[in-house]
Amino acid sequence: MAHIQHSVVIPVARKDLFEFISDYKKRTRLMPPDLSLELTSIPLELKKGAEHDFKISRWGLNYSFTLLVENVEPGESFTERSQFGVFEEWVNTFKLEDHGENSTLLTNIIDYKLPLGVVGTLMDDLWMKNDMSRILTFAHKKLKSFFE
Repeated sequence: MAHIQHSVVIPVARKDLFEFISDYKKRTRLMPPDLSLELTSIPLELKKGAEHDFKISRWGLNYSFTLLVENVEPGESFTERSQFGVFEEWVNTFKLEDHGENSTLLTNIIDYKLPLGVVGTLMDDLWMKNDMSRILTFAHKKLKSFFE
């Protein structure tokens, strides 16, 4: 499995940041301009077992995927796993830690595997890992801008 980890300090209290990122409608606003993300299911409370359906559009291609919430520690962390989508496996963990007064360290840990065996591994090495890191960095900067 491939692994990406990125952290950012957001100037907001941990509980407020957790509330923001646990709202799946708001998270669609964090994508870069070349990627469109749309929540296609009714937003549910962030709790274990909740499923959220999305449509993503990029380069004229559209695909759907479902995120299953696997674990929630309110105010501290949650983990979601892609049930259906282009990845063979996809697990995204959000961790939040206090970082001084009214600041939070947000860390995303993404473990994933592309399909297609060796071809998927080559695609990851040549392009996917860098692209996903770029998207995650953009999302963190955009998230930070909401609170500055």
